[in-house]
Order: sequence, then C-alpha cells, then structure tokens
Amino acid sequence: MNAKLITLILVLCCGPFALAEARSAGSVAVHLLGGFTSTHYKEGGLGKVESQMGLAFGLGIDFWVMPQLGIEIDFLNAQKNFELTPAGSSGKESFYLTFLQMPVLVKLMASKNVHLKAGPYLGGLLMSGFKEGSGSSSSVKDQFRNDYGVTVGAWLGTQTKKNLLIGVDLRYDIGLADLRNDNLPETTLYSRTLTTLLTLTFLFK
Repeated sequence: MNAKLITLILVLCCGPFALAEARSAGSVAVHLLGGFTSTHYKEGGLGKVESQMGLAFGLGIDFWVMPQLGIEIDFLNAQKNFELTPAGSSGKESFYLTFLQMPVLVKLMASKNVHLKAGPYLGGLLMSGFKEGSGSSSSVKDQFRNDYGVTVGAWLGTQTKKNLLIGVDLRYDIGLADLRNDNLPETTLYSRTLTTLLTLTFLFK
C-alpha cells in the first residue's frame, strides 16, 4: 500500500475522533428525555403479534471517565405495547405494558455532535400493565415478567449554549427475557423496541 492510501485510511478511521469536542474526565451531565417507542415482539406459539406505538420519558446522568469515554445511567418510564391475535382466533387483544427501565450505557464521543452508546438494561413491569379486548379491560401484571436485555444506540445533537445540548437519542432494545409468565416452554415472547427520544442535556462541569 502506498503512503497516500494509508494516510487516507487513517483520516477516515480516526477523523471523527480527532474532531471530537472532548469532555474533561470527571465531568457530569444531566439529561431530560422524552419521546416514543415502537415495539415488535419475537414470539412463539402465541399467534400473530403486531407492534404498537408507546411513550417513553425520564431522566439520566452521565459521568465522563475519560475525555471521550463516559458512563450514562437512565431511568425511563417506557411503554412496550402490542396487539395479539391468538392462534385459532380472529379477535385482537391490545396489551399495554409499562416498564421502569434502567439502562447502563458506555458512551463513546465519536464527534461533538455524535455519541455512540451500548450496554445492558433492566426493566421492571409496573402496575399499569393491562389488556383490552371485547370492550373490556383487565390487569395483566401477573401474566408477564420483568424485562432485561441490551441497548444500542446513538445521540445526535448540538450545543446551543455553553452548558446546554439539544439532540435526538435513537435506541434499539434487544430483550433477552421471555416476558410470558405462564411456565409453558412452547410459548415465548421477547421484546424488540425502537425508542426515539428528544433530549435536553445540562452540563455541570
């Protein structure tokens, strides 16, 4: 390989990191988060599962352990709703599942306008879980389990003031827990959730 080609590869690979507006180690930020979820489910033996939109909101905090590497911890109220047409039936049931979700994410500052993130999450099913069908509604908390899995995503935004950033946070949750609480190995339900959040980030150090 000639020197020009090697130089071009290094620029393409390392350029975003060279342009990053590094945060000082030990700096702290607080995030306000709000937006929408779209959840589809990987199921087995239940019937036809269709995704539904939901809401997500909460707050988070991050710590920068190195100039371009940080840890973010969020607390989100996130809906993972779906419609189910049971096997052998034509009637639909709508399920509204709300989780208190806590992702712990490793953040990489690829540039001052792009942060990449990934890490595990835990989600506790709240009392607001219920289903609607045939004109009636009922609680389904005892029919489902808590969730856990892996989150990957990216933040895209801009700094509008010295201590304020505005952006969009795109995340994809890969659920690893079988959410059905029926102890039947032939029926399974795993969540797959795309979350779009508007973010306000306040820098404190």
